[in-house]
Formats: sequence, structure tokens, C-alpha cells
Amino acid sequence: MKAFLRAAPYVLGLPLLACALYFLVPAKQYLQTVCAAFFTYATLTYLLKDLHFRHKNGELL
Repeated sequence: MKAFLRAAPYVLGLPLLACALYFLVPAKQYLQTVCAAFFTYATLTYLLKDLHFRHKNGELL
């Protein structure tokens, strides 16, 4: 169950992001935009989880 909760932002967020971009982005730019958006979303989600973990464990100055 914990593994699913850790993966939930990616499992739910990435397909929703792809669907939203499908309707918002012109067809020529879709692939580039989706790749950039997925990378940005994954990086941001990872960094926010890391920040939360460090804050919870008192590792932040």
C-alpha cells in the first residue's frame, strides 16, 4: 500500500497531464511539449517529496 501511495502522484498525474496537453497544444508541438512537461512534472514531484522528507527529519538548516 505504501508503494502505491508513493507512486500515486506519477500514476495519476502524468496521464492527466497528457490528456490536458492533448487538448491544449497544437499537433505539431505535442510530442515536444509532452516530453518537457513530463520531465518537469517528475522533477518537481521528486524535489517536493525530497524537501518534505528533509523537513520531516530535521535535515534542513
